[in-house]
Amino acid sequence: MCDFNCIDDIGDVIRVESIGLPHTEGYILVFNRGLVDHNPLIFHVPMQLENNPFQIFNYMLDLPDFFPTLSNVWSSYIPGDPMLALGKKIKLVKQALRELNNKHNNAHSNVIQARVMLGDTQDKLKDHNTVDLFELEKLHIDKLNRTLLEEEHLMLQKFRANWNVNKVLAIHDSADKLVHGQNACAQVAVKYFRDFLGTTSAVDDIDLSSVHCATISPTQASMLEAHVTNETLHCTLKKMKKNKAPGPDGVNAEFFLVTWSITGELFCKAVKDFFKYGFIHQGPNSTFTALIPKTASQSIMQDFRPISLCTVLYKCISKTIPLRVKSLLVSIIDSS
Repeated sequence: MCDFNCIDDIGDVIRVESIGLPHTEGYILVFNRGLVDHNPLIFHVPMQLENNPFQIFNYMLDLPDFFPTLSNVWSSYIPGDPMLALGKKIKLVKQALRELNNKHNNAHSNVIQARVMLGDTQDKLKDHNTVDLFELEKLHIDKLNRTLLEEEHLMLQKFRANWNVNKVLAIHDSADKLVHGQNACAQVAVKYFRDFLGTTSAVDDIDLSSVHCATISPTQASMLEAHVTNETLHCTLKKMKKNKAPGPDGVNAEFFLVTWSITGELFCKAVKDFFKYGFIHQGPNSTFTALIPKTASQSIMQDFRPISLCTVLYKCISKTIPLRVKSLLVSIIDSS
């Protein structure tokens, strides 16, 4: 614990005994008042977090030299079938965009820079209450508000506008023991869903010989087997919800829509390859499993529900198939 009365200077770092985490210590940082009328205190407990893989966020599409960088990477010759080539080019694009993003000030660095400039001005105001400094403070406050709004737009996409906590750092296990840390919480989650979803039970055989189902006509069968057009796939992408969390490849539907003139041809070839051969590679077929809170506070695994974050290629395939079947439902489903 610590004596808060000893905190009086900006930049003070006070070490404290962390609450609820044995054998660890945290510290308190004292910050400038910034946009508020008091000095914020941030209590920090060091905890190792897993780094998330690099993702292509929408704000990157507006970076200077984005399209020249994309065109240069996408024009590279990649051997192999279209689905593999698409995955490899996406990796190259992410690497190039990471470098491009680091070269330019991003939303986070703009906020940091604006905070520093405002803090410097407010430090000077402690000794010199001049009109010029007050005007300069007002300008820096306006700039910080603008950069915070830009950062908020980025974070809205990162958190899918739900404002849910995206890190599970403490959870009760099956024995009601509180465990801490991302790795430990991940083990609890895997065990819970493996026990919950991985169990098997015997099922009685059912005789379906007396059940007669409607069948489709040769014309309808031909329609289901017809080639998929680029226009159909483009329309499918347009119907996907925006600002959704990307899959393991780190790319969302907006990326392909904005860059369709460059990436559309290879994307369509990859989807058509699936409908031609009925096979999808491990990369586009892989998913991330995310835990969505079901309650305001979460303490056990039952407070979460899992969702799968799929690649855009997989979602495009999975949405194209039911669109074709949809027109046949009236003829194959009995009115009863």
